[in-house]
Amino acid sequence: MDDISCMHATVQVSPGGRVVIPAKMRQALHLADGSRMVVTFDTERRSLVLIPVDEALDRLQDEAAVLLAGLPSLSDALLADRRAEVEGG
Repeated sequence: MDDISCMHATVQVSPGGRVVIPAKMRQALHLADGSRMVVTFDTERRSLVLIPVDEALDRLQDEAAVLLAGLPSLSDALLADRRAEVEGG
């Protein structure tokens, strides 16, 4: 596959705001007809960022894991409570 680390293209906005993602970029992202994307507006750069939904979910899960690291597990606490009830009751 071609080096896609610095791929650029000029596209045109069609009626209704449609933009065609060039074929090489779709292939690099493994996009097919009907693929879902998350679009974000970067206010600092005044640009749009498109991310495949699966990739966006992976990133969110990674961020959540970092935020939740070190916090007590609610499921572990619930299981401990239930065990204590069974043992004491």
